[in-house]
Amino acid sequence: MKSEGMAEVETDFAEESELRSKSITKLFWKYSLFALAGLSFQIIQTFLDGVFVGNGIGPDGLAVISITSVLWQVAIGLFGLFGIGGSTLAAIKLGNGDKEGAREVYGNIMIFSFVFTTILSFIIFLNLDKILVFMGATTDIMTASRTYFIVFLAGLPFCVSSTVVYYITRVDEKPFAASIAYIAPAIIAIIIEYFMIFKMDIGIGASAFAMELGMGLAIFLVVYLQYGNSLFKLKLRDFMFN
Repeated sequence: MKSEGMAEVETDFAEESELRSKSITKLFWKYSLFALAGLSFQIIQTFLDGVFVGNGIGPDGLAVISITSVLWQVAIGLFGLFGIGGSTLAAIKLGNGDKEGAREVYGNIMIFSFVFTTILSFIIFLNLDKILVFMGATTDIMTASRTYFIVFLAGLPFCVSSTVVYYITRVDEKPFAASIAYIAPAIIAIIIEYFMIFKMDIGIGASAFAMELGMGLAIFLVVYLQYGNSLFKLKLRDFMFN
């Protein structure tokens, strides 16, 4: 009787899930194009960041970005580790008809990614000057590099967690919402960075803040999933580490 009940649950889920019932070719193009749209705006933001810094701050600003680019490589690795890795585990659970297990993965990864990245950011902060010297920062750009790093480290946990919920939203069969969560913040960040650099003369910290804003605002997908028609409405028990 238990196996029959499980089979019935899986059948119901397969009927309501487009990832288990629709053409692979159609799904490929749908999910790929939405992902491409979102990531394209992220690339545009990165390009314009270089333009704004080069024209509004100058060579020293570009030198700081060059030095701190290593941090972004670390961040991209964390995005893949927690975002792609966590969403893959959740997708496997959903594929087996285990909705509660998928939601538990989501809650666990969200909390763990935030805690892990916060600890990592704190460790980097404690050794900031040594790391900057190791990366090649000279005395001329040490202060600016320190400013960029501090802003970057403050926002890194939110960026990593926002990447987790971005990929979970795609697993939840909402690629359009995930795409908008990358497009809208990128546009907002471009506008804010322009005003901060050219109108308010804030300096290199504006670059770090805008880049973090462009990635981190996707964290609001948590609210979208929690109060929308979603399989990933978190409960308190989902935050208990498994």
